[in-house]
Amino acid sequence: MTSAETEPVQVTRFEANVLRIIRFCVQQLPTAIGVQLLNGSHPHQECMSKAAIALVKDHLCKGVVLNLTRSGAWIRDRFWHGQKAVFGRLWERRKIEEIKLSFTEDSLEFLFWLNTNSLRAQTTSWYSEHFPQSNGDYLLVFLAYRAIRADHELRQVCSQLKLFQEHALVRLFYPTDFARIKAPPAPDYSLLFQPHLIFLLEVYQSELSQQWLKMEHQKSKTTDWEQYLRDSEIQQTTLGEFLAQVERTNRKDLCRFFSSMLSTIFGNGEMSLNFWTGNLQAGGPTRIADRLQTMRAGLGTISQVQQLQKWYFHARDTSFMDEDYEISRLWLNEWERFQLGTIAKTVQRLRQEMEPFQSNS
Repeated sequence: MTSAETEPVQVTRFEANVLRIIRFCVQQLPTAIGVQLLNGSHPHQECMSKAAIALVKDHLCKGVVLNLTRSGAWIRDRFWHGQKAVFGRLWERRKIEEIKLSFTEDSLEFLFWLNTNSLRAQTTSWYSEHFPQSNGDYLLVFLAYRAIRADHELRQVCSQLKLFQEHALVRLFYPTDFARIKAPPAPDYSLLFQPHLIFLLEVYQSELSQQWLKMEHQKSKTTDWEQYLRDSEIQQTTLGEFLAQVERTNRKDLCRFFSSMLSTIFGNGEMSLNFWTGNLQAGGPTRIADRLQTMRAGLGTISQVQQLQKWYFHARDTSFMDEDYEISRLWLNEWERFQLGTIAKTVQRLRQEMEPFQSNS
């Protein structure tokens, strides 16, 4: 290696900030530094040097891949692929061509937008109707939102932007971030099941489970009836739309995060309605019917186990000669693995315990 090859690359302040934003998105930069960077105002630069472009590519390729690996690509698990269930880590289950990330100039323009003006002062976002063109572009927007939302004020700003409202992976991870938005546009969850993106759902099963578990615990601590209803309804709508797409594509293994979340909640002993509605005692709607509506909505997420139970009955009745026999066997294993039969009975009991209040309305 020559001495010239060991010399550090010279970049402008604008270019250096773009590189730091990438590191922030892939969780290699402290949140406080990243938020400070996004709240600053930086002169716009029309283009970048070849050396800076090479560094952007290097940061994206290495940073995003490392982030995906840590997020769940390393986990050995069984997913449906082709016409059979395949066990292993992501790169063991799939060919490299199937999980290869591709970044276009849209990613660079997105990073330029983040770097040019204070994000807190944004009223409209940079948004291209054809964005994202590739899985890398799509993933970068998600990673950026995940990093940005750590700051409460920036989360509120970004939840108002169409770019994030229509992003299916953002909405699946953080539905309650958009609960206060009046009629937010519905994301197209079918996009996540396209060949170039579907592996992301496999990677993020564990983190999705943790996030939905966190939302249920946060909801159980909510004292404001209006907020409780908004959060509950958008969770129920989001999960319902996603499960409908799971059913259409017959990829029931991709709702494992929900099964895992249910197993964790109900694996901690006997559950009562108090867990979900115990903090909704003071104040609230004056009409009993409205109070019941809110309380029922709180059980909306866990009640989706009924949809899983329908799949179980179908899989149980599937014969060896049926076309979906193998995927049915996989779902039966999931049903037993997470003890969903017991959970379904418990959820039914909780729903029935709420019914006696109906007679007083």
